[in-house]
Amino acid sequence: MKSIALIACSKTKNKKPCCAKELYTGDKFKKSRRYVEKVHDEWFILSALHGLVRPDEIIEPYDYTLKTAKKAEKEKWSQEVYSELKNYIDNKYEVYIYAGDDYRKYLLPLLEKDGYKVKVPMKGLSQGHQNSWLKKQLGE
Repeated sequence: MKSIALIACSKTKNKKPCCAKELYTGDKFKKSRRYVEKVHDEWFILSALHGLVRPDEIIEPYDYTLKTAKKAEKEKWSQEVYSELKNYIDNKYEVYIYAGDDYRKYLLPLLEKDGYKVKVPMKGLSQGHQNSWLKKQLGE
């Protein structure tokens, strides 16, 4: 079974448009990227502004987060991400989500309802513990 990873964007970004995998400069994003490139078949970025983003997609810096978004906005965002994701995978994929609750709360049920196997390896871990988990997985 193939695996696909979804990782959260980061607040800190490069100042100029570039490919998404280079745009986000946060420490957790960089660790997540290195980890998912190592262990998963494919990966995408969950962007608060752009939804599902391919790592090589060119995007401009922005300042937007789902943390302050209303429930209806998060639900709409999740539906759009899910609709886009279905263009790339079928339910023979295992989906791994490396993102906080704001990014997965409404997306996870959509995936599970359609029969996708979904795993959230860092579920329940604080930000600091997530970084520690990633460091351990990377052998750092």
